[in-house]
Amino acid sequence: MAEHGYSRDKRPDKLQIVLGLAVDQQGILITHSVFPGSTADIATIEEMSERLEKEFSIPEMLLVVDQGLMSGEKMAFLDEKGIDYLVSMGSRKKAIDQAREREWQSVDEKTRAAMLKFEENGRTKRYIVGYNKDMAEDDKAYRNSRTRRAKERLKAIKAAVEKGKLKRETKIAERAGKALERVKKYFHVEYGEGYFDYWLKEEVVEREEFYDGYYVLLTTREIKAGEAITAYREKDRVEKAIRCIKSFIDLRPTYVWKDLRVVGHVFVCMLAYQLRSVMNYILNEEKMGMSVEDALEYLQRIKVAELLFQRDGVVAVRKVTTLNKKQVALAQVFNIKNAMEIGI
Repeated sequence: MAEHGYSRDKRPDKLQIVLGLAVDQQGILITHSVFPGSTADIATIEEMSERLEKEFSIPEMLLVVDQGLMSGEKMAFLDEKGIDYLVSMGSRKKAIDQAREREWQSVDEKTRAAMLKFEENGRTKRYIVGYNKDMAEDDKAYRNSRTRRAKERLKAIKAAVEKGKLKRETKIAERAGKALERVKKYFHVEYGEGYFDYWLKEEVVEREEFYDGYYVLLTTREIKAGEAITAYREKDRVEKAIRCIKSFIDLRPTYVWKDLRVVGHVFVCMLAYQLRSVMNYILNEEKMGMSVEDALEYLQRIKVAELLFQRDGVVAVRKVTTLNKKQVALAQVFNIKNAMEIGI
């Protein structure tokens, strides 16, 4: 089962397994599957979708994924199988420009969206173009921060050239290349032997600002724009589940080798994740205002002492350390019976 395959950790030299998860909107685990490490994403999608339909009577599954995991080939496969999906397409400027002329609906006080329909692979698909005010401000601030740092580096290069400390064209080009890493499109530079100059391409910055805060989703589901955006935001639950299982639950490294034991190890980890998910659900429902990690830390501080008395033989009495307000509240929320008398 442990095989070499595509590694999202960029470690193709390591053996791995592939884990398929299905969680609901609360992050509660519905089911999981373990696949050989060389299994392609599309194969896991097909098997998991079939399991959800056959074993759990969930016929209408909406697959929510990032653009990096969804190629044209995978889309064609899902179209052929009739599986609905919702995928981020990044910032597709053509779709954004077309959407500017459409009717927009409010999703929340800072987000609005518009829809574009088109036909592909025999299916009606929809571009959901969203705009978020906070995202627009973040996009602008991020770009300004990057260009500002680049300006400082370019200014230092120009000063070094003018002082005669940097003369050779190849060295100037090398330093300029490093200074412009990932921001090259925003600057124009000129250099030669003992010469260097630069300036910001204002028209490029203005064009980028025109698309700040916009993003595009693609879906095959007949769904309102606001519902699509909400569904995509909930994708974060699956990603958090994966991070939790890898770190908090310690799924890896796996110190067993036989396939059955590997599957058993994963199953125990899934039980641990499910317990954590239920704890998280209860904490949120009760508005406790703390994470599962915080709750466990409070509970782990509770100690039980066993006192022995000599009275007609030996009598053992168990006492719990005094609970603070948060520990009492957690004992009540999690319905821990007789916590004060028998310990937790």
